[in-house]
Amino acid sequence: MERLFSALAERFTDPDEIRDIANHGAGGGVSGFIYYHETRAFFFEHEEELQDFLGSLDFSLRDFISTPGDTINTLINTLVWATVEAWCQQQATASAGEGAVQ
Repeated sequence: MERLFSALAERFTDPDEIRDIANHGAGGGVSGFIYYHETRAFFFEHEEELQDFLGSLDFSLRDFISTPGDTINTLINTLVWATVEAWCQQQATASAGEGAVQ
């Protein structure tokens, strides 16, 4: 998951933004993760690690399918947002304690 975590650490350098995402989620709009073409690009670049990371948090794909009308784009978007949110939550928790998780 090193490439995934490195990509997230490179993108998210502002502790205030990390705390905002950790507390409020990515649904309000996070630069670079707003449009389907952005979340799809991130997903396909980090697909395997992204699924491993979510799996390590005991999530399965089934947890992210919310309505029968969901499309592959909405599923990918939800998976990426969940990854960003979980990573930011880990960072916020770590920075409140002893240091950021890498």
